[in-house]
Amino acid sequence: HILALKENLERAKFEAEKYREKEVMLGWDASDFEKLTEAIEKLQPYDDLWELVYKFFNEEKKWTRGPLFSIEPEAVDKQANEMAKRALRLQGLFDSLNLPTPAGVAKKVKKDLDAFKQHLPLIYALCNPGLRPRHWDEISEVVGFAMERDHAFTLSRVIDMDVGKHMTELQDISDSASREYSLETTLQQITEQWEPVEFEVKPWKDTETYIVAGTTVDEMQSLMDDHIIKTQTMKGSPYAKAFMENILEMESWLLLTQEVMDAWVKVQGVWLYLEPIFSSEDIVKQMPTEAGLFKQVDSDWRVTMNGALESGKAMQVTKEEG
Repeated sequence: HILALKENLERAKFEAEKYREKEVMLGWDASDFEKLTEAIEKLQPYDDLWELVYKFFNEEKKWTRGPLFSIEPEAVDKQANEMAKRALRLQGLFDSLNLPTPAGVAKKVKKDLDAFKQHLPLIYALCNPGLRPRHWDEISEVVGFAMERDHAFTLSRVIDMDVGKHMTELQDISDSASREYSLETTLQQITEQWEPVEFEVKPWKDTETYIVAGTTVDEMQSLMDDHIIKTQTMKGSPYAKAFMENILEMESWLLLTQEVMDAWVKVQGVWLYLEPIFSSEDIVKQMPTEAGLFKQVDSDWRVTMNGALESGKAMQVTKEEG
C-alpha cells in the first residue's frame, strides 16, 4: 500500500538523518543514503497519483450526491480544472517512464473529470445566487416539474431527470437572474454606503446653536453625485422591473436630499452672515422689521439644528427634514 510504503520511507529518512548526525559528531563523512533518496523520489509520482484519485473520488461524490444548492460553481470549476491538469501531467510523466498501468489510472481520472465538467454549465445555471422564487417558477415551467432551492435535489438526480436538455432556456433564465441580482446588489450597496454616514454638526462660536460640518456636506455630495447616476442607470435597465419601486424610491430620496442639502448650505451661509449683524442691539433698534424677520429664521434654524443633532445619521436627518 502506497501510504504504508510512504510512512516506512519517511521513518527510514528520519533514522538516516539521526545516523548522519552521529557520523558528523564522530568526525566521519556523512553517508549519502542514495538508494533511500532514490526510493523517495521514485515513490513521489505514485503518491501524487494516489492523492489525486482519493481527492477526486471524495469530491465527485460530494458534487454529485451532496445537496446541489450547497455547491459553489466557481470553486468546483476551479477544483475540477486543477485536478484535470494534475491528471494530465501525471499521465505524461508515467508515459515517459513507460509505466502504462499508473498512466492508465491518471488517464481514467482525466476522462472522468472531463465527463463531470460537461455538467458545469448546468451547475452554474441552477446554483446561481441571484435566482429568486419568480425564477424558480419559470424553471419549473420549463422542466415540467416543481423545482426550488431544496436539499432534496442532487446533481445526480437532476441529471437523471434529464434537466440538462433544457439548458438553453435555463441559461437564459439564469442570465436574467444574474443581471437582476447585480442591480439588486447595487441598490443594497447604495443603502449600505449611506447607513454609517453621520450628519455631523458643530457648535458655532457662542451662539448656543450649531452649523453643518463641511466634511458632512462634502461626503454627502460625493455620495449623491455617484448614486443619482447609478439609480438613473438602473432605472433604464430592462432587468429592473422586479424592483423598480425600490429604485424609484431611492432615486426620489436622493434627489430630495440633494435639494435639501443645497437649501441647507445656502440658508447656513445667509445665517452665518446675518447672525453677527443682528446680535448687535444698535442694529436691532435701527432695523426692527428686519430684526423681527431674522429672529423667526434664527428660531427655525435652532430647532432644525437641534433636530439634526439628535438624529445623528444623514439618512434620518434628510428624511425628517424632507
